[in-house]
Amino acid sequence: MKGIRKIVPILILAIGSCCSALYFSCKKDACNTVTCLNGGSCAGGLCSCPVGWTGTFCETSAFGGSWNGADICDSQSYNFAISVSPSSSDTVTFYIQNPHGFAGSQLMGTRSGAKTINIPNQPCDTVMFSGTLTLTSNNALTFSYTITDTGKHATITQCSGNYNRR
Repeated sequence: MKGIRKIVPILILAIGSCCSALYFSCKKDACNTVTCLNGGSCAGGLCSCPVGWTGTFCETSAFGGSWNGADICDSQSYNFAISVSPSSSDTVTFYIQNPHGFAGSQLMGTRSGAKTINIPNQPCDTVMFSGTLTLTSNNALTFSYTITDTGKHATITQCSGNYNRR
């Protein structure tokens, strides 16, 4: 009986040590409680977002913000700054401020997928304007557009530029 009393504490200590070692040696899945949205993937508990999405869980469109760029219009180069803002009423409408340097002007566009905003033909300042914004990364986009002057000498100007997030 005395021998069993000596063995039992040693057995309990040994079993406890083994269980403790097993418990602490198991790696916890850091992504088990993380849900990445819009095609994002989790690694080490953090979401990696595809082009077009940002945020902790890839929940925010990457278009929003201020952008600086250089446009080529009919072989001439221009530097412009634009701002892109999401609508507060839905997730697909965006507003583009100061396109082609038209200060105070605003265009409305519709997101098509994660990487494109289509701008239908609409008045802007004294001309008609249509185009497309396309994200090439979450910090760079291209802006291709057409300006139509409907005045006395109707002219069409094609422009394309590369922009970087400010």
